[in-house]
Amino acid sequence: MIAQDLIQLDIIPLNTSDTVASALQKMEELGFVHWPIVEEGLYEGLLSEDLALDNDENTIIENLRHQLIHSSVKSDRHLTDAMRKYGEERVSILPVVNSDNHFLGYLLPQDILRSFGQTFGLQAPGSVLVLEVNPYDYAMSQIAQIVESNDAKILTSYIEADSDRQKYIVTIRVNYTDLSAIIASFRRYDYTIVDAWHENRYERDLKQKFDQFMNYLNM
Repeated sequence: MIAQDLIQLDIIPLNTSDTVASALQKMEELGFVHWPIVEEGLYEGLLSEDLALDNDENTIIENLRHQLIHSSVKSDRHLTDAMRKYGEERVSILPVVNSDNHFLGYLLPQDILRSFGQTFGLQAPGSVLVLEVNPYDYAMSQIAQIVESNDAKILTSYIEADSDRQKYIVTIRVNYTDLSAIIASFRRYDYTIVDAWHENRYERDLKQKFDQFMNYLNM
């Protein structure tokens, strides 16, 4: 599933010619602490509530442009990218843009986590592994064979094309909570490991990030 599939369209971004007061009013109405700013349809960044409150309500957003948060996700990117951005950048909404940086809408963290959990069954024992593969090298049968050679099984899989890098991004969920041996096997076959979410800290401990992010949402 990609960002476009969960996009929300129910807010209107503000322009750089609008005032801080307008932004604070919008944030209060919907309970957000960030608001998207555009200029002629092009996404400029997020104005935070903290930044708005630190300035006079009559301040024009144009004067704060250099302090906007440049957080966004491309519409064709997988939800793992969106979840990673949320965990790292701690924003209340994540703007979605197209390849030309036009603002299309936004994502909510709750929707991303719900979809991610349903797709990969994150509440059940298991691990998620993200691989980068050259299109001419891609063979799901080989990926499955590598996993099964470690007495594990692929429970779900997802593939997306990264047109910018001309690569395939393959996301698999396996029924093992420790991916150490599986990762070692993939590396022997020269696979690039993009991310790993598992119980044993081998690459990035994405489970810890996920739990921290869930706590952040519940604050």
